Amino acid sequence: MEKGPAKRSFANVLTMVGFYCTTGLLSVMVIPVLATIAYGFGFCSVLIFIAGFIRTFGVTWIHMNLGPGIEVPTEWSMLYSTIVGGIVGGIAYVSWRGLRNYMNFLSASYKKVLPGSRTA
Repeated sequence: MEKGPAKRSFANVLTMVGFYCTTGLLSVMVIPVLATIAYGFGFCSVLIFIAGFIRTFGVTWIHMNLGPGIEVPTEWSMLYSTIVGGIVGGIAYVSWRGLRNYMNFLSASYKKVLPGSRTA
């Protein structure tokens, strides 16, 4: 807490303690999960597009299955990889947006809790 014109009332101190405790514990879980999903799924969506493109031209070591024993025909590889890559990329985008929104919320909440930021 900074020294200055802001009053350090008991309510202000409890508000700050509550903010730091709750956001600290929640952030330990939320930020790594959203970041891992966003960047991991984003990277995987690019790999899915590349695999579909390569498989379309006859690469045999890339396998695409709809289920157990149901192989995607080679000529449908690009369409299949576009659909699956789009879904995975959409999940990555939603997670990235959620991470940004959460970080912006934390920043705005932190600014509200800082001493001297509220008018009495």
